Amino acid sequence: MSMPGWYPDPGGAPGRYRYWDGSRWSAETTGDPQHASAPTPDGQRPPRGGRGGLIAGVAAVVVVVLALVWFLNRGQSTASAPEDTSTATPTVSAWNETSTPTPTPSSTASQPAPSQGTLVSCPQDGGDVNIPAGGILQAGALSATAIPNWQPGGFSMRWAFGTEAVTDTVYPGWFSVASVSMLSKADGFTSPKASAYSVMSCFASSSYYTGFTGRQDLLSERVTIDGHQGWRIRSDVRVSISNLPQVQGDVVDVIVVDTGSPDSLGLFVSSSTIGDTSRGALVDQCIASLKVG
Repeated sequence: MSMPGWYPDPGGAPGRYRYWDGSRWSAETTGDPQHASAPTPDGQRPPRGGRGGLIAGVAAVVVVVLALVWFLNRGQSTASAPEDTSTATPTVSAWNETSTPTPTPSSTASQPAPSQGTLVSCPQDGGDVNIPAGGILQAGALSATAIPNWQPGGFSMRWAFGTEAVTDTVYPGWFSVASVSMLSKADGFTSPKASAYSVMSCFASSSYYTGFTGRQDLLSERVTIDGHQGWRIRSDVRVSISNLPQVQGDVVDVIVVDTGSPDSLGLFVSSSTIGDTSRGALVDQCIASLKVG
């Protein structure tokens, strides 16, 4: 996946990080990416691939609003994305699906859903991030073993809370991720299955994947983690990005677990580049390590 953020310097400088705004690298570097803010446009250099991003700086509010409106309008005009016909979403007003979902089958067996692609608008009252410690990703009662040698932090979701993540750069401007978070029940996240579909729809077809061309669900099944019920979806998220022609997209896993909290559900989200079997295996090991408690 491609998102703005601080990444290990592609020039190879040890201990230095350079900012990727979604389409180009900054001229500025930092040794402390967790506390560094995004550089202003004057500190950026020519494009090297990836996706369009929001630029923080002076008059940031105006710039972000204009960029977000432009991005959503552009995404909704993509004719190649098929209609989203199977997403089950929370009913709170913060969610704004652009098509009417068809109820999913009630069977507990694995039943991959049809291809999906309609862009959606997602809640934006989350996004807070914690830095993982001790080789463990922890959010509320849900935890997983962090993937060794992947960088801590560098990832968040606007509709999730307390995210802890590790990321690994695959190509400049494209990275893999493993993360745990919490979903607030006040936002309508009460059913693991419906919430899993909602998160996948938001993650796959909103601002995280410019060049998005479609999504195909490979797996949709009930899971049990330490006696707690949950739902898992695995999807191919396909993209077409001119600056990254070698990238077909990501294999994305979303797992939502009822951890027993009265206020939240546990959330695991990961992505690994399609065809990247080594990183895919590391993600599978991280999923196998999920625990509640």
